[in-house]
Amino acid sequence: MWDTPNIRDKATGVAGTLPNVAPAGLLRAADAAAAQLESVEDAAVHGRQRAARGRAYTYLASYAAKKVALARAAARKHKAITEGELDREAQRLSPWRDCGEPIGYYEKPKPEGGTRPITTFGYRRTALQILVDDALKALGRRTAFDFARSGGGPMAVYNEVADLHAQGYIWFVTADIADCFGSLGHDGLKRVLPLPNTVVETVIGNGRQGSAHSPDTGGDTGAHRDRPGRGIPQGAVCSSEVAGIAIGRVVEKVAPCGRALLYGDDLLIPTASKSQAKVTRKALAQALAEDPVGPVGLRSAHVKDLQIKGVDFIGRRYEQASEFWGGFFRCRPSNKAFHRFMDRAARLGANAHPEPRDEKIDIYASRWGKSFPNWHKPLPADAMFVVTIQRAKEKADNLAHQGT
Repeated sequence: MWDTPNIRDKATGVAGTLPNVAPAGLLRAADAAAAQLESVEDAAVHGRQRAARGRAYTYLASYAAKKVALARAAARKHKAITEGELDREAQRLSPWRDCGEPIGYYEKPKPEGGTRPITTFGYRRTALQILVDDALKALGRRTAFDFARSGGGPMAVYNEVADLHAQGYIWFVTADIADCFGSLGHDGLKRVLPLPNTVVETVIGNGRQGSAHSPDTGGDTGAHRDRPGRGIPQGAVCSSEVAGIAIGRVVEKVAPCGRALLYGDDLLIPTASKSQAKVTRKALAQALAEDPVGPVGLRSAHVKDLQIKGVDFIGRRYEQASEFWGGFFRCRPSNKAFHRFMDRAARLGANAHPEPRDEKIDIYASRWGKSFPNWHKPLPADAMFVVTIQRAKEKADNLAHQGT
């Protein structure tokens, strides 16, 4: 699936944020880089994979491509850079060797509890990641199942699930990949990705070694110790594209109906029956465990149906309403999403100063509800929302009293 970025548009967007860089020179470089990237896509689209790969190598080494990537990275990192610095860095930067820039780590709290190790990079490493990300998109290795990277977001997911329901699909396999980024082996990625092995090590795999340092305490949390030769860093520009390619190829092999939904580390696979769903769940676990990029494990994998309990995917519950409600397909926030909303609304209300606690929660509830544009109401889920708001207000009162 091709999603080649428009390099000139991206360069135009950052030119105004870099006052010490001449826009004309940057746009000339963007035109040259765009032509190179288009030639990569052209060869890939027509099945000339060897030519596409060779042209991708040329793009990665290109002065023009590196100059634009550095400008984009500097704008992203809010770094002031001069024209001379940009030229010098573009000449010496190479995806084939480490640039020596420091790498940082911190632990990001998860909404459901626990933390996620995040890697932070300077503008040079970010520029190299941008180059690789652009090349992979032009090479078109991403699966059409990857809804997180192909655009459209949750609404595109809703449309796909609604279409599957309309075609008679009721049974699904839902799965959550365990430590998706951390499980990917570098040797396997070298076999799967159409990139030089050295680039895979230097750009894609770099940043997983070491231990995390909390931004609050600066102490060693010990949470970022990794196995040598395994894992790609969360926080790198190209990591999501790489993971999508690696996992997407496995999903394509096991999806019995030729359709599936991949969104980050969450999977939804339609099947023709309950028995086929059970077979698919087992096949998915085995394929991920035995794939060259793995072994990759599953945190959870369930067989679900739209008619009885509904199917939860990325914070939404998809279900077929009972005959009492008309038997139609509908979508609402998942129970887990309701619980998260209640906790966040309660904390927000408890910290309200002065004390328009209920008003604060009502405003937040209105905004939260609008983030689910395909939420079908009025139905029991609507009543659940009202009850959840009331519980959030009660919890906010309790939290406020505890704090006094």
